[in-house]
Amino acid sequence: MVVFLFSCATTHPNEQILAGEWKPVKAEKCFTEAEEAQFQKALTTGTRTTPGTTGKGSTPAGNPPESKDVQTQLNRMIQVEGRTNISIYPDHTAVKFYQGRTVKARWKLRGKGKVLIAKDLVKNESYRIDIQEISQNELVVLEHLPIGGIKVTYTRVQPE
Repeated sequence: MVVFLFSCATTHPNEQILAGEWKPVKAEKCFTEAEEAQFQKALTTGTRTTPGTTGKGSTPAGNPPESKDVQTQLNRMIQVEGRTNISIYPDHTAVKFYQGRTVKARWKLRGKGKVLIAKDLVKNESYRIDIQEISQNELVVLEHLPIGGIKVTYTRVQPE
């Protein structure tokens, strides 16, 4: 008797390309239309609403900014993301090395390998990261943050 076992789980080719250590080379503001509207509202009124919600002061993650601080927060996040390495492992874990702290997460790909969903293992928060370009040596992503989007270009760190 011959028995064949098949797994329904398939891996996307991008999963193999993602595995490795990545160093940011460029970070910049990059908003979707909804994020741009949210950002402009925060600049003029000092409040943010998430797309699909109404009401003054409705903010993601309960972190209301002052209107004068919104641009400063975004600029700070761009600087931080622009110098933060990330290691992505084939076992669907990732580690992001912020100055002074390390964030560990589980990840999975969705949307035909173009959307990475990461879940912080400590805070239990999920993050959506759109993969705009991917190759063996370069990765361009759009990170969606509560105060807007940041486009980050990474290059692969070559093992020594």
